[in-house]
Amino acid sequence: MNFRRQTPIGPYVVDFSHRGSRLVIEIDGPFHEMPVRAKRDARRTAWLEAEGFRVVRFADREVRDRLFEVVERIVATTGATPIPNPSPLQGEGRSARWP
Repeated sequence: MNFRRQTPIGPYVVDFSHRGSRLVIEIDGPFHEMPVRAKRDARRTAWLEAEGFRVVRFADREVRDRLFEVVERIVATTGATPIPNPSPLQGEGRSARWP
């Protein structure tokens, strides 16, 4: 599955997109918790959804602290084949590799 980074869609540039499944993924830092920014994000999400995109938002701390869960949610949203959950010992002493 190919995601594009910093993709222009209409008047916006989204963090990640997958055009085939019309999925947009946004990674939000603390700045997005400010009321003014939250209102802009809500308008942006509404516009993208009106154009037929599904928008999934993650806090940057979720990506940092629970990456596997984030990936599972993305996979579930796209309907792609799930990624097997790696054993906690898998990859010890070796470079981490994605299937």
